[in-house]
Amino acid sequence: MGEICRRPAALAALVLGLGLGIGACGDDEARSLDVDAATDAAGIDVPSPDASFDGGGSPVLVLDQATYTIGPDPVLVSGDTDAALMTLRNNGLGPARDLVFTVSPASGELDILSNCGTVLAGGAACTVSAQLNPSSSGMKMFTVTVASAEGPGDSAMVSGLAGARVRITVTNLAVGATMIDGRVQAAPAGIDCGMGATECEFIYTIAGPVVLTAIDGGDGTLVDWGISGCPVTGPCVLDLRRNVTATTVFHAPIAITSDSGVGIADEANGVDLDVDGSIVFAGAQGTSALLARVDGAVGGPLASFTYGPATRRSLDVSIAPNRTVATAGEENGDATLSISGTDLASEPARHVIAGAGTDRSNGICHDDMNRTYLVGDHGDRMSWGRWPAGSATPEYLFDAATPQGVALGATWDADVLWIAGGLAGNTAWLGKVDATNGTLTTPTTVAGARYISSVATYGAAAGGQLVVAGWTPGSLVVRRYDATLTEVWTRTYASAADIRPDLAIDAETGAIYVAYDEAGGCALRKLSGDGAPIWIRSALGTHCEDVAVDVDGAVVVGWTLLGGTRKYFVRKYFH
Repeated sequence: MGEICRRPAALAALVLGLGLGIGACGDDEARSLDVDAATDAAGIDVPSPDASFDGGGSPVLVLDQATYTIGPDPVLVSGDTDAALMTLRNNGLGPARDLVFTVSPASGELDILSNCGTVLAGGAACTVSAQLNPSSSGMKMFTVTVASAEGPGDSAMVSGLAGARVRITVTNLAVGATMIDGRVQAAPAGIDCGMGATECEFIYTIAGPVVLTAIDGGDGTLVDWGISGCPVTGPCVLDLRRNVTATTVFHAPIAITSDSGVGIADEANGVDLDVDGSIVFAGAQGTSALLARVDGAVGGPLASFTYGPATRRSLDVSIAPNRTVATAGEENGDATLSISGTDLASEPARHVIAGAGTDRSNGICHDDMNRTYLVGDHGDRMSWGRWPAGSATPEYLFDAATPQGVALGATWDADVLWIAGGLAGNTAWLGKVDATNGTLTTPTTVAGARYISSVATYGAAAGGQLVVAGWTPGSLVVRRYDATLTEVWTRTYASAADIRPDLAIDAETGAIYVAYDEAGGCALRKLSGDGAPIWIRSALGTHCEDVAVDVDGAVVVGWTLLGGTRKYFVRKYFH
């Protein structure tokens, strides 16, 4: 930056009269007035080469512009810097000693770098760099003031625009031939990445925040924002105090379909997720009960078995902590409980609960001692019981005269067994059972529903709250209760007629997954813990039966009608 050194005429004449040379004034440093050896005369008190000339006057410090602008391009946050070059002049006769620069406001975002040294001679000039090092986006304005030991000096305004660079790469991962097109959009506008654009970049110069929203293309689900502090359960909020470079990943669902022959009535009625990440589901293949295990990452079959006798099916499945597999179902009109090992390879130990020819075991779960809890109906009466780990002989089994109705779902939580169902007369019902002895302690009807087919808890550590899913004509009903069975919220959604929805809670995020039937077939709906909708997947098949969830995502099962043939389906959706 070229600058001309201007000195007062009186000072120049004085110097020349003394036979002294005037030191050069450069762009990068302040020069003192030095003795010119060629004109040195005897008897004159000559300053040393490092001494500043003091003409006996006072310094006058001037910043030669009133305002300085950093830019015009935005300066990025997170350590990127840009500067305005300022010129400081001493228009006085005397030197300015012990120069000090102050910045207001003192936010630490503007750094002053000076080559003026500690003394600026009268008539000299030097360069000062005002470097912007912003910690957040937006317009930054400062007042820079210079002073010396001799007194205050001049001030100037320095301004610059700070911005945060947001760079998003969208990666869509497909399984098999399933293709998706996940998308990320921002508000305020700037990022719209996906739908063909795989990488997007924008520099936001507002103070923030910027909200990124993931739009799941097709059947895809968001797996990872790639941004610290942004969970996949909702939008990502950026405070624009840093630059962001992230790869946002969307996954396609894993789909497992029946490979049975034409004319066989297949169905998947229950599903659970094992600790090794595999998926175990139970149902029917033809006229035999079906129990199968598939790979939870790619959907490939690991084990599949059918069990006789004819006219038998499994309606629900639960995996114990020790990985024993228990299934609830029916056999020729009698309720059944089947116990099998991890390999599923042999005809499982089976308990048949003889009834009136219309009995079913509809729901099953385990406690942390590997004990099995079974609920169902026996004639027109609800039934529930507990079995020791791996055993087909019950510790207790209640064939209750009251309440009359059917028990459809169950969950265990800290020695409490919750039973969901419906009473005679189309009244939804929720029962709390002492799990140690099977005593029904708190039966309650559920207003606004004909029956409740599924119940899941948040656990004692979360205050004992629970969520139920049920049906009333034309509507899915999802309701959250606190530990005293006081309603927290209720959500209803249009549904097909006479559905039996199932729900599961993601223990990590608190999100709720509900599988149910719409007019167009099976749907999987995801809600946040406060009941807000997150996404819905529709038209997954003809009929939904069950849903389970783990740290990777949710798995829904059911069956699809192809012509006159039922084909079971199992689909996994990542979070």
